Amino acid sequence: MMKCLKMFLKRLLKRETDRGVAMMKFVVLLVCVLSFGFANECEEKILKLEDELKYAKKYDNAFKARDLENAIATLKTKCKENPNYYKEVLQTKQDKQKQIEALEEDIEKLSDNQDSMPKAEYKFKKEKLKAQKDILKDELKALELY
Repeated sequence: MMKCLKMFLKRLLKRETDRGVAMMKFVVLLVCVLSFGFANECEEKILKLEDELKYAKKYDNAFKARDLENAIATLKTKCKENPNYYKEVLQTKQDKQKQIEALEEDIEKLSDNQDSMPKAEYKFKKEKLKAQKDILKDELKALELY
């Protein structure tokens, strides 16, 4: 793709006597190409969800179909408002997964240090970490359809 853009720019610069005009044309073309790429991410995900919806309806899975319809409607709305919405959702999912892994490591470290603290303190800290982990898992599950 970059090679193609470089060739286009060279040809454009040869034709144009004013390099500023040529550069403006190139920038406009680049913006168009990149914006098309961002729009496709949302559209691809919506198409995947619509395929899943067809299967859910085919096999009479009403709950899954309802959830998928809601997810499709949400994605359509959010992607119109913010073209980078799907990327942000993916980033949020990755962040939550990393936080869950960090909490699991903390729980493991806490278990290793169990002998050096009172039993009540250990139990309190472990329950607190597990509660945080459960909250993150629920949030991640809510983002699962996206």
